[in-house]
Amino acid sequence: MRNLILALIFILPLTINAQQNNVPEIDLYMNKANKQRKTGNILLISGGGLIVTGLIVGTSGDGKGFIDANALVGSGIFLLGGLTALTSIPFYISANNNRKKSLKFTPVIGILETKSSLISQNYAMAGIKINF
Repeated sequence: MRNLILALIFILPLTINAQQNNVPEIDLYMNKANKQRKTGNILLISGGGLIVTGLIVGTSGDGKGFIDANALVGSGIFLLGGLTALTSIPFYISANNNRKKSLKFTPVIGILETKSSLISQNYAMAGIKINF
């Protein structure tokens, strides 16, 4: 009985791992790149909007006192916008890396021409082009 349990303990992980499919799909990396690029665009546009808003709020003070309240709030909004715009950089970098990975697997459709001395024939061709 112990031998049967011991054999099952060793065989069970092999059968569980044997059914997994780890082959990446062609469009997986391109979809990831598009999502990350959209996120980067959103962060960059919102950061730019906050920077412009901070400049407008900071310069609209009445100038009374050493540090104006509008200037303080405007500088805070400006810094928040700068940090938001800087946050978009890693998203653009990872989107570019995923786009490069997606270009390794590209679908190909074409026509293969065969020419012999008597007959010229065309064959439809479909496949996957792999770049290294």
